[in-house]
Amino acid sequence: MKLRIVSSAAVCALSLVAVAACSRCGDDDENSVPQTVEIDTESTDAFAIQLPPEDREDESLRRDVPAHVGAPDRALFDVTPRTGDWTGYRGANDRQGVRQAPSIQNPEIAWSTEVGIQGYANNIIVAGDRLYVTSQGNDHNDPDELDGVVALDRNTGDILWRRHTDDDANGIALYGDRLYAVTDTGKIYVFDTEGAQIAIHDLDCAFSQAPLVTDEYITIMRDGRPANLYRENGVPERVLGRCRRSERGAVSELNGVLYATSTVDRLRAYEGGSRQWSIEFPWQQLRRPDAYTPPLLTQGMVVQVYPSWPIYDDGPDEWPHTRPAVVALWQDNGQIAWEIDIEGPGLAELQDGAGDRHLRNMAWVNGGRVFVTPNTRGEIAVYDVVTGGRVGAVELPDCRRRQFPSIVGTPEVGYLARHDGVLYQFGVDSLTVHWALSLGSHGLSGNPVTHSPVEEECSAQPRDGTGLFSTPSIADDGTVYVGSGEGWIYAIREAAGTH
Repeated sequence: MKLRIVSSAAVCALSLVAVAACSRCGDDDENSVPQTVEIDTESTDAFAIQLPPEDREDESLRRDVPAHVGAPDRALFDVTPRTGDWTGYRGANDRQGVRQAPSIQNPEIAWSTEVGIQGYANNIIVAGDRLYVTSQGNDHNDPDELDGVVALDRNTGDILWRRHTDDDANGIALYGDRLYAVTDTGKIYVFDTEGAQIAIHDLDCAFSQAPLVTDEYITIMRDGRPANLYRENGVPERVLGRCRRSERGAVSELNGVLYATSTVDRLRAYEGGSRQWSIEFPWQQLRRPDAYTPPLLTQGMVVQVYPSWPIYDDGPDEWPHTRPAVVALWQDNGQIAWEIDIEGPGLAELQDGAGDRHLRNMAWVNGGRVFVTPNTRGEIAVYDVVTGGRVGAVELPDCRRRQFPSIVGTPEVGYLARHDGVLYQFGVDSLTVHWALSLGSHGLSGNPVTHSPVEEECSAQPRDGTGLFSTPSIADDGTVYVGSGEGWIYAIREAAGTH
């Protein structure tokens, strides 16, 4: 069929997301004229879009890289299993989420410690014999005495120290012997690993996602774009953009290049402070896609999940429906290799309009496959990295309308903390669930099955207690650490005597 793509830098985004509304057109040129091109497409399950150079924005700022022809090489999707400390969201700045470690065959809860609510922006640092975690306290979105940063003994779960922050503490990163935690009031708290407060940088904007820390900078999102603060003193490198109600975008880094996305703006690449490319979305921007999680960076590709992405399944001349999608782009020039409608055709009415904004997790790439957790099916959908074509699924017990945590794992298995309150392990090759532990209710934790029936066909409620919102972390011995919305940190390890 023919897909008509309309691009215009003249149309300002009308955001349907309550968390942030666009009041200006940003970098758009108000004198530009919309253009229409026709591109052949094939499958409704996965298809590629390659925009001609003249249809991209800011061509003068783009890298001088020839357009790619054909599908990407499989090696460009290779990931490097993490060794050493787990220093940030999904392990490191590339956000790959793969750890070189033993896979748990017979799980047991080694310990559990109550630290305070673990929301979708919270993450657990694993460094040496310690864990560092942020807490949203007893009351999500309200300040209370348990908001802050907590250090725990990795082997026992004992709390070593707790430091208070003025509101919910969200993402955290470790660099050297410094911890960097962001809060709902826009403060970045800096502690050393013994709990001594080094600094507080007040940026007066609510931040959710973990900051990205390098030798020179602390990088956060501001006005839908990455903003650098000098790491030693917190002074902004340049004038900061305006403050949105909540900065929910995130940034990743690989080989000195930053890749940033947000709920209100484009996916962009930066090197040395200069923008290298910025994807121009191929439609009139009255429905701008959004992203709540950082880009996943493989050997040479960028993989991004969007809660809403235009799908032209009603014909090339019709206004697109918006449904969740995963998109792969070449790192060197931002050219789209493939995009996948992860909910599949036939669900436009369910996901149309504002869509379901509760898909706030990343894709996981491992073993030549892309693993994605849809909002409206009881499965982990699996696709081929080269073509974007569907190759199978990991079947899960029921449908869920929300998914916050991202998959992490080893080269052999993946771990999915789910909104039903259950931690699952599945095989990368077998695409089957190996085991499941209920962690949504502390009083029932450790059971292989949950107890409360699901009343809706596609439930937005957990089975027991609260859902699991935060992404797990993995230690070098294979122990998995995961936080619950009820406020507990669990350590899951191989049961004694099973090896």
